[in-house]
Amino acid sequence: TEAEGWYTISSPVGTVNHDDVVGLLNGTHDLYYYNEVEMMWENVKDTEDNTYTELKNGQGYLYANTLDTDLLFKGPLNTAPVTYSISYTEGNSLAGFNLIGNPFTYNITKSNMSGASLAEGFYTLSNDGAWQTNAESATIAPMQGALIKATEKTIDNFTIAPMLKKSQALIDW
Repeated sequence: TEAEGWYTISSPVGTVNHDDVVGLLNGTHDLYYYNEVEMMWENVKDTEDNTYTELKNGQGYLYANTLDTDLLFKGPLNTAPVTYSISYTEGNSLAGFNLIGNPFTYNITKSNMSGASLAEGFYTLSNDGAWQTNAESATIAPMQGALIKATEKTIDNFTIAPMLKKSQALIDW
């Protein structure tokens, strides 16, 4: 999703080295993830002071670039559930907010998420650069980031599951 030159992005090919994302480092760019514990946006672009080199599967990122560039992620497409930790830090005014990313090449909803107690709905970046509220049933686009809110302490088994194939789905009679 693009907002005044800012986008939310996520890797559809698993955890990937930033060199394996064609276009990511072109031009003047910025890349951030949200650190819930510190309540800060952490700049993770590769600089002399920062040796960050990978985009983590299931993590959402804020990304901006002065060039009009397309990103091409190299590697096999992710088809497996993605499990990682999200946090809820008591006492923080933004306790529980985590920027996750859709790690698949198709739309997902909150029904694809499990292992954590979450507040209703979620937030995505609007075209005017603001975080907008989405209903719980709204979709998160492929490779898009979304702010979710955990309502309990640190969760180590937060999972974003792929959609069931029709042959796997249970029919409710």
